[in-house]
Amino acid sequence: MVTMKDVANEANVSVATVSRSINNSGYVSKEAQHSINEAIQKLNYVPNEVARSLYKKTSRMIGMLIPDVTNPYFNMIVKGAEEFLSLHGYMLIVGDISENIKKEEQYLQYFLQYNISGLLIATGVNKKIGKDIPRVYLDRIFENKVYSVLNDDYYGGKIAAKSVKNSAHRVVILKGPDKLPSSKERLNGALEVLRDKEVYIFETHTHSPEKANIIAKEVLDKFPQADTIISSNDIFALSILKEIQNRDKKVPNDIQVVGYDGISFGEYTSPGLTTVAQPAEKIGKSAAEMLIKIIENKNIVSQNIKLKPKLIKRESIRE
Repeated sequence: MVTMKDVANEANVSVATVSRSINNSGYVSKEAQHSINEAIQKLNYVPNEVARSLYKKTSRMIGMLIPDVTNPYFNMIVKGAEEFLSLHGYMLIVGDISENIKKEEQYLQYFLQYNISGLLIATGVNKKIGKDIPRVYLDRIFENKVYSVLNDDYYGGKIAAKSVKNSAHRVVILKGPDKLPSSKERLNGALEVLRDKEVYIFETHTHSPEKANIIAKEVLDKFPQADTIISSNDIFALSILKEIQNRDKKVPNDIQVVGYDGISFGEYTSPGLTTVAQPAEKIGKSAAEMLIKIIENKNIVSQNIKLKPKLIKRESIRE
């Protein structure tokens, strides 16, 4: 591995001069700068970003905490954030906590040790972060004065319910974890629309894809009379759809199903899954853009941006 010392020897300058040049931390003559640039190109030298961050007390790295990398919704958020950050010279490091508080704390300590420039947070972490670390929450609000980019889940719950209102009689609504404000917002939006229907609430306490098949069986066992199911996410909805078919019932004739997220898998099932599509990539991009403005001292006031989801109607609901 080529080191800074190798560059210094090739350029016939001191290691300190190479360091000042790379870190832009002091005077370097034009002649020395030219020699250093030629040496870097010749040797294919790549600066050690970790060492630079420790020296400068900051870096071009952004940490991101997500609950579960196996959930395609969060993959889309990561994609939107990474593409924006890459265009602006930042590197994204993603920590998948798998809904594990201990892993969340470990990743956070790792990020802080390497002097990340800022954090994108899609998990429950809050008070463990120092106030001087720039951060933006995704689908989370924990403080009065905070930067966040949110899906309008109240509206999302309403349009999910409206899509089945005229054909539904006995409706089961899957409610996500209580710790997430979005779970309550979606439920309240749906309940406003379905006030004159027979509604049952099934609390899931998780969004983990690993629990999808178990939850599907529990919902259908507990509510055999249901003719409509509004799911808390697409993965659960797809498992419910499959379980309905395993029980020799038809979707949507016997039970209609609505998902939430808008992941691509729902397009290829039979029947296709009706879903409330969240603007996941836009959420990631908008959060990354907001974070860079904070880091670069653009003096933006605390913001809570809400983006509206949209209904994608397919064959899993009745006309």
